[in-house]
Amino acid sequence: MEGSVRLREVRPSDLDRFFYLERDPIAAREPAFTAKDPNDREAFDRHWQRALADPSVLQRTVLHLGETVGYAVFLELL
Repeated sequence: MEGSVRLREVRPSDLDRFFYLERDPIAAREPAFTAKDPNDREAFDRHWQRALADPSVLQRTVLHLGETVGYAVFLELL
């Protein structure tokens, strides 16, 4: 569907959904950078706290038909 996918700024309320998505065993095998323990919520929260505070990292929530389905992270590589 045209226009069914969009990006927006990450909101704190998105983090619960991101944590849930990252715990999926199949999805956890796919990304290049995965958590050592996908069930470690404290490590997840520390990671996102650092990422959201870093002005050189751009994060966006990915929405499909209005539902949060993931996130995109853009890094400034030197």
